[in-house]
Parts: sequence; structure tokens; C-alpha cells
Amino acid sequence: MTGFAPAPTFVGFERQFHVVTDLGSGKRGYVITGTARMQFKAAGQDWSRGSITFDVPVPELAPGMGLRLIYWAPLVTLAAVSNDSVATDAGWAVDRFDLLMTHLCRRFVTVKADVAVRDADGWMWRLGYSVNLVGTPAPESGPDVH
Repeated sequence: MTGFAPAPTFVGFERQFHVVTDLGSGKRGYVITGTARMQFKAAGQDWSRGSITFDVPVPELAPGMGLRLIYWAPLVTLAAVSNDSVATDAGWAVDRFDLLMTHLCRRFVTVKADVAVRDADGWMWRLGYSVNLVGTPAPESGPDVH
């Protein structure tokens, strides 16, 4: 059974790192890693589930340019959890993750992770992520262009 809890809330980034590689033929490869701060508290002894999204900037793009994605491989994992008292059947999970709106040419990629916490006083505080991208710089397009 799944408990009801306030939705996971993105708070900001703790650290971000990147490597950019010219792959030839106008293609670039990116490895972008970091830690996303968040808050998500369990609602009870059953699993509380929710989804969190956050926009990861694509570095080293010229003004007005986005990245038209060809390939992508995200990874999201637990980075910090806590329990306020005695843990009774406590648990934390990243159930699945993906990138959203990959068809758009933007200066950022939107990461989505489905997360879960179990135990009445269990918290999830941070997620680690790695986003691996291959794409070509092109003029920004589509909704949510920042």
C-alpha cells in the first residue's frame, strides 16, 4: 500500500560538475554530474511515493543556442536520507528516472525521478545524478525555454 505525503520538493543544487567533448561532425558529448537538494517526508509506515523534476543546465553553449539531443543516459541515486527516531521498517528508493521533453532544443535537460520513503519519520534530502548527453548545438526551440 502507498501512503500519501506532500510531493517531493526540489530545493536547489549542492554541487555540479561537467566534462564537454567535441565528437566531430558538430556533435558534442557531455557528462554532467551533481547533487540535487530536495525534501520528501514519509506519511507513515507504508511507502510514500512521489515524483520530482529538476532542470540541469547544459554548459558551454553560445547565447541563444540549445542542445538538440541525439543520445542520452541519465542516472539518479540516493545521496542523503535520515530518520528522526527509531527506524521501524524504514526504506528509501529511487524507483525510476528519465529525461523529459528530449525532442526540444534547450539550454537545459529536465530530469524526472520517481522516489519513495517508508517510515513515519523518514526523510529524503539529496539525490545524486549523472546525465550523459550527445547532441548538436542549435537555436533554442519549444516551450519552457529559459
